[in-house]
Amino acid sequence: MDAGRILWIIGLVTAVLISTLGFVVILNIVVPTDLPSNFRTMLGAILMLYGIYRFIALWMKRKEQSEPE
Repeated sequence: MDAGRILWIIGLVTAVLISTLGFVVILNIVVPTDLPSNFRTMLGAILMLYGIYRFIALWMKRKEQSEPE
């Protein structure tokens, strides 16, 4: 397995974990219950959007590298 493939897998796992963490924060499973609901929702949404952004950036980079010139 080459280094590029390993880095791609690490990036994919990171994107999935960040998105999952955002979902879990919104569901109030991880964060303390004394946090305001608006803050919890905003933090979860930001984490989910960042995970989606990481996945899209990773996908576009992989697609760009696989295209012949």
